Order: sequence, then structure tokens, then C-alpha cells
Amino acid sequence: MESQWLIIGICGATCSGKTTLAQTCLQLLPEIQIISQDDYFLPKDSDKHTLIPELNHFNWEIMSSLNMEKMYDEIRMITKDRIIDVNVSEILKEFSNWDQEQELQIMNDEKPIGKEELHVIKNKLRKYNIKILLIEGFSIFNYQPIDELCHFKFYMCLCYDTCFARRSKRTYDPADVPGYFEKCVWPEHVRSLQEVQRNSKNVVYISEEYTNKGATVFKHIAFFCKTLF
Repeated sequence: MESQWLIIGICGATCSGKTTLAQTCLQLLPEIQIISQDDYFLPKDSDKHTLIPELNHFNWEIMSSLNMEKMYDEIRMITKDRIIDVNVSEILKEFSNWDQEQELQIMNDEKPIGKEELHVIKNKLRKYNIKILLIEGFSIFNYQPIDELCHFKFYMCLCYDTCFARRSKRTYDPADVPGYFEKCVWPEHVRSLQEVQRNSKNVVYISEEYTNKGATVFKHIAFFCKTLF
């Protein structure tokens, strides 16, 4: 039996914990393969970058700063187009009836995933030769070809103050210039989030207050295994 791929997308604001969540999933399930959008930024000398004149700094928060075509092509190469064909909307509807009250109940359940539940997931994936590709990045749901590949989509939310505080502690190449966060990073994030809310379907939004984000992801995987097999 040829392997098939379950694709999970993790999107969200800069410094919202996307990479941390992806690594948590990898620790729980080493068979997961991760693709990071950060690996597809164009080189600093690319003529495709957009300059912010008042800052004399490129805008690294927009799609044109990335080679998204290359990212998509490499996803297709990994999966060889053997992506599980399943009605995600129906699975999510059955999972939570997709109403606000039950969604909040699920998202506030911060119990860690148990060893037995994790063992069941691993056995099901191996038995049916299912592989998991986890795609993470700040704007992956804004790129329609990748958005449409994802079975489960998780968006990491973050407030302005927390995002600013975390970003201030990080080092970037090129480094953020004064005013870059206020004039570029945060406005572009808001625009990106609004676009996702308008156009991307079946997104689970995870608040910064939820401490056990890995459990949220794995409970969806567990329910997927239970439903399909």
C-alpha cells in the first residue's frame, strides 16, 4: 500500500509559537515531517523586495518577500500528490458540531494527550501507511494553493503587546529597524489575519492563553484516525 499524506497547517502572527508547536508535535510523533515558510524567504539582494521608503527597509511581511511557488512545489514533491481525499468539513462538524459553545469547550481542555491515545494514533498511522506533513508559517493560509492542501488548519493568535514584547527579544537578519514593528509587522499581520478569516475555511483559532496547544492538534489527529479507520 502506497503511503498517503495528512497535511496540517500552523499559521499565525510572528512570535506566536508556531515553530514551538511544530516541534512539540514532532517530539510526540517523530514520524512527522515539517516544512517551515521561513526557509523560503528571498535573498536580501532580490529585486522582488518591496522597500518601505520612510524606514529604508524591505517589507519582509508580505508574500512577495517569499518564494511561495518553490515552497508549494517542494510540498508536492514530498507528497507526490498522494494526499488523503477526505471531507474535512464533515470531520470537523462531527468533532465539535462547529458551534461556538462546543468549540470553546474543546479549546479550553488543556489536559495533555495521554500515552495510550498517542499509542493508538501511531498504530493507526502505521497500519494504514499515513504520513503527516506539518507546514508552518506566518502567511501559509494566505497562499491559496497551500491553504487548499491542508486538512487541519490552526491559527496561533497573539495580542499586540505580547507580540511586540516577544519580537523585541529576537534577532533577525536583517535586523528590525526602529518603527518596523509598528509600521509594518503588526499592520501586515492584521491584514493577513483578516484575509484568512474571509477566505480560508475550517480554521481553528488558538488563543495565546491556551497552554497546551499540542493537545489541541493531536486531538484532531486522533479524531481523524477514529473517523476514517
